[in-house]
Amino acid sequence: QIDRKALSAKEVKAANDGKSVAKGALEVNLNFGKMTDDQPVRSIANTGKLKGEFSVRPEIDHNAEVKTVNGRKCVAFNGKAMLASDITLPKELADDRPFTLEMWAYSDGGGNTRLFAMNKELTRARNVSFGFEGQAISINNRPRTSWNGGSPSGKWTHLAWVYDGGPRSEIRLYRDGKLNQTQDFVSMDTIGGYPMYLGGMLSPVGGMQYFYKGGIAELQAYDYARTAEEIAKDAKK
Repeated sequence: QIDRKALSAKEVKAANDGKSVAKGALEVNLNFGKMTDDQPVRSIANTGKLKGEFSVRPEIDHNAEVKTVNGRKCVAFNGKAMLASDITLPKELADDRPFTLEMWAYSDGGGNTRLFAMNKELTRARNVSFGFEGQAISINNRPRTSWNGGSPSGKWTHLAWVYDGGPRSEIRLYRDGKLNQTQDFVSMDTIGGYPMYLGGMLSPVGGMQYFYKGGIAELQAYDYARTAEEIAKDAKK
């Protein structure tokens, strides 16, 4: 899920202290609970404020499908497919604005892959992507932060990335509702106006790459920094 609201420094401090702050909008909300097992995935509707959908493109292999894996319904990727949105990254999530990205992921292993990319690789500049194995977040296609304690495969894991926004800010990584890693002095300059990608990333030079192998369920992206308490609650769903 992704929300719309840039927090002030005072609101960010309040959120870090576990206090509630004014909420923005839920921009991206993908839920697969009502889909049918073994259903070929041609598109996934975004019920967030942006609307639109994530769908296969002619140049992208359409092998993603809906599966129930260990009791959780998801879109399963086979390491050869990814989905692209027909909506573009909005200005509320671009540049160095704050955001929270949450999802459930079930990895079958596969090394350097991408769960979600905010845009395509643009001549190695102004792109941000998120991974399960090793590279938790890559900025301008360069690893910035990694998960602590390895990457568990063969089980459902709740993942969250929280960015405070602004120059030289902090990003926090949560796994199963618990703080896993922090990185200070992070500056992002994500360019908006391009599609977002699920299960991989598109490069104008290398084409489709970083394919994910495993399941993704209930992805949400907010355009504000959520609190640790909110993330811990989501990890219990």
